[in-house]
Amino acid sequence: MVGAIFAFVGAVTAAHYNIVANITQPSDSLDHKVDVAAKSFAERELKFPSEKDKKHVKREEIEKAIQDMANQQPPEMKFAVVSGRLIVGKSESITAALKGRRGVITVTLDSGSVVSVDAIKEKVCEEVNLDDKTQFKALVEAVYKRLDKIPIIVIEIEKGVTDPSVMKSAESFAKVCCWDNKFPCMVYIVPSDNASTDLLVQGQESRRKLIWVGPMTEDEGKQLLGKYPDFKMGDTGLKAIDEAAVADGEEGGYKELFKMVGTHPDDLKALAITSKDERQHFVDNLEEGGSMTWTTLIEKISSSADKNQKVADFDHLKVGMKNLSESLLNSGLEDVAVKDLKSPANEPHRVNTFMKETRIVPFIYHPLFKSYRFRTVFVERAARKWKEQKYMEELERKEAEELKRKEVEELKRKEAEELKRKEVEELKKKWWWMRPRN
Repeated sequence: MVGAIFAFVGAVTAAHYNIVANITQPSDSLDHKVDVAAKSFAERELKFPSEKDKKHVKREEIEKAIQDMANQQPPEMKFAVVSGRLIVGKSESITAALKGRRGVITVTLDSGSVVSVDAIKEKVCEEVNLDDKTQFKALVEAVYKRLDKIPIIVIEIEKGVTDPSVMKSAESFAKVCCWDNKFPCMVYIVPSDNASTDLLVQGQESRRKLIWVGPMTEDEGKQLLGKYPDFKMGDTGLKAIDEAAVADGEEGGYKELFKMVGTHPDDLKALAITSKDERQHFVDNLEEGGSMTWTTLIEKISSSADKNQKVADFDHLKVGMKNLSESLLNSGLEDVAVKDLKSPANEPHRVNTFMKETRIVPFIYHPLFKSYRFRTVFVERAARKWKEQKYMEELERKEAEELKRKEVEELKRKEAEELKRKEVEELKKKWWWMRPRN
């Protein structure tokens, strides 16, 4: 009897382990690898280093736009392109907007990458130690199931990437993930160099959202500076700003500060951490940089063809840059629309090619408004001073020409009078002039 009981228990135990063995994935099975990778993906989130978190200023409009994109539901979701000039806070805005959101992975595309849709899938899989890119769909579907939220992939394109295929591949990847819903996930494309946005595929406007990260608002700029205890309005070490603060209070000081330095976050941070005694030197260096950029541009577009340049139709491009420069200076507005410019200035890719090739970057292309503007307040100030100087030179030239004209006219008048006098003298010597009068 006892033996029969043990036999029964043994049979039940064996059956139990057989069932478990049948439903448990072997550690080397593909399904198990995907499951482990999905768990890793689902646990990923973007975080600030603690010190950076303390210094972060919420940029309400930008961060809301990023969050709204993350809250879309398939099918036919739009993907996002987050653009802006270098070190303006694109990645910081994404990190802040998605803070606490799990299932977020970042991959980087650099100039050495062989880029294609499959290559991007492979990079994502590598991030979670999944060595089979063909399982990318299974991976994102498993993450979606775990979180009950779409996973997010942030594609950062490094500075200096000039190969058009990089941006096109990133867009193609984003489209099949979001709009086509072949792989359920949200994609943000973040080009480090805003010039890359001129390579965006035409006709995709309905499938993507452009999110522009520009300079801070003045209120955001004040908040940022307020996070640096060593920066005190009225005691900045910048004479014009401190005098404005004395005359018109803090608001007057900030108004003068933003007029002088602008509200680009990186410039404001650098100013704040510079010691009080060195701040004027810091601003002077920025002014000099803006002046050098503008002067170099003028020299380049005024010079004869440079045989060392690799850009096709370089002389024609210089004409376009001249047209763009004159239009921005004469418009009196913050920016000038691409459609209002002549060829080739109305082709952002060619303008950006010129700036990349010459390493002269006085302008920035705004892909959302399809317009150009000066890259910094320092370049703009140098350009307007140059225009004013050229205007004064032109005025002085015209005044000198007018003075010369009057001098010539006066000389001609005197010469004519002298000639007439001589003619009269000669006439007086004639016999018929000398004869007696009746």
